Amino acid sequence: MTMPRPIFILGQQRSGTTWVGNLLAAHQDVAAVTDVDHQGIHESVFFSHFAQAWDWSDPARRDESIRAFAESDYGQIVGVEPGDARSDPAETFRIVMDRFAAGRVAWVEKSPHHLRHAWQIAAAYPDAQFVLVQRDAEAMILSRLRAYGRPDAGPVRRLMRIARSAATSALVARLMASFEADHPGRCHRLSYETMKADPEAGTAALLAELDLAPAPGLRSPFAPNTSHPDGARAGLGLAGRLAARIGEAVGAIAPVALVGGAWKNQPFPHWVWQRRGAPSDPAIRVAPSPRI
Repeated sequence: MTMPRPIFILGQQRSGTTWVGNLLAAHQDVAAVTDVDHQGIHESVFFSHFAQAWDWSDPARRDESIRAFAESDYGQIVGVEPGDARSDPAETFRIVMDRFAAGRVAWVEKSPHHLRHAWQIAAAYPDAQFVLVQRDAEAMILSRLRAYGRPDAGPVRRLMRIARSAATSALVARLMASFEADHPGRCHRLSYETMKADPEAGTAALLAELDLAPAPGLRSPFAPNTSHPDGARAGLGLAGRLAARIGEAVGAIAPVALVGGAWKNQPFPHWVWQRRGAPSDPAIRVAPSPRI
């Protein structure tokens, strides 16, 4: 039996990765871990967190890691088993996902945190394909300012958030360009704006690039994961645009390694164990709230 092909969706948070993931998840030949509490496709954060937080070469620590993964929302949905653990985290994840996707052409995973580990993932899975989602910088910054029900910040804090988000966006864009250059033929660029302007044509083109069967009328069954549920979206303003330009300038010249430093040893997002609250392992650090 032919193994299902892995498809990884990469991009910055609030760039449209959830929308793209939900579209692919709705395809009859694609398996994806979805849950209404996670707006559809669920992030595994496996390579960025579970594979990094423990020493997988140590059997005892490896057992801890697979137990924590099995207790996570993702692990509960996908059906992680104790015997799935291997000394190589990538092999473990492949075992879990291939079993989950049995009988399908492909499985899809979406975790923006995985961008920094894209080279490792590509080496571990030579048959994997990558969808790189990009979005207009100002629209993405506005989305991140209002994401997750975050209240409006004071003027100084707002400008700092804008500059930081713009710098991160510029760094991420450079990281994606570098990864794409290193893996020609395996990366598929997708513009949020192009998809939004003509979803039917954009979806058809994406399916063709991923060698998936045409699916006219394909739609996500989940509500949009929007930061602007009321439809209102104020602009950045003059000061905000200036802060964004400064942030972009910093991100254009800063070492790309800073992205890795910023994401290294990060606490687990609080929503990883959303279904059952805090994980059973008290040593696991959990972030209290999302950040830009």
